[in-house]
Amino acid sequence: PSDSGRERRAAPGPDPPGLRLLLPDPGPHRVPDDSQRSGREPPGGGRAPARRVRARVALCYAAFALLRTLCWRYARRYPTQPLSEDRLLRTLRRIEVSRVCDRGTGKWFFLPSKATHDAERIYRMAGLTLPRNAVPVPPPDELRTTR
Repeated sequence: PSDSGRERRAAPGPDPPGLRLLLPDPGPHRVPDDSQRSGREPPGGGRAPARRVRARVALCYAAFALLRTLCWRYARRYPTQPLSEDRLLRTLRRIEVSRVCDRGTGKWFFLPSKATHDAERIYRMAGLTLPRNAVPVPPPDELRTTR
């Protein structure tokens, strides 16, 4: 049983490998009648919040699909050393870059930290390279965007 007291059931159809979807049990849905409405419409006629929700769902799905694709590609390229989704995310979060300024010349650089072996493999598998040396960047004032 879930927190709401309703049973959860498995989603219809076959589950993708390694993924099991649980959906809440559909209960009786009540639509408020006109007497229960406040009489005020949300700003934008209710369309803006719906667009934001759809955009958020699209971004979450894109991140999920990218994560699953990276895990699948990693497992296919390195079958003897699989990498879980959690470990892949932890590895990518540990990649750090510091922004430093050379006081003599006034130039700014991104200085990457040492990457782990797994991080190098993930980047290589994705067709990217991890920078090993300082990378010149524009000064901070030019990095800011105006609204």
